[in-house]
Amino acid sequence: MEQTDALSAPPKAPHEAVTPPRANDLTHDWPTLRVLQLRYLHRALDHMKNNKTRTAELLGIDRRTLNRILARERARKAAATEKTSTA
Repeated sequence: MEQTDALSAPPKAPHEAVTPPRANDLTHDWPTLRVLQLRYLHRALDHMKNNKTRTAELLGIDRRTLNRILARERARKAAATEKTSTA
């Protein structure tokens, strides 16, 4: 039975066997720089248990810069939500 299952499975490309895509990988889908930046910020925030001061220190940026980036993200999401709800 095992041989039948193995033979019926589609062949994998060589790179798939070595480096499978991971859901938590920052670049698994070739995002834009803005999206990549946000993913990285959120990953750092998770690592620092949502402590913005320590996250900013970890990233080498000022806490106010981190807050501005996050505020811009919230504004973009609110605008997108508003746009879809009116359509």
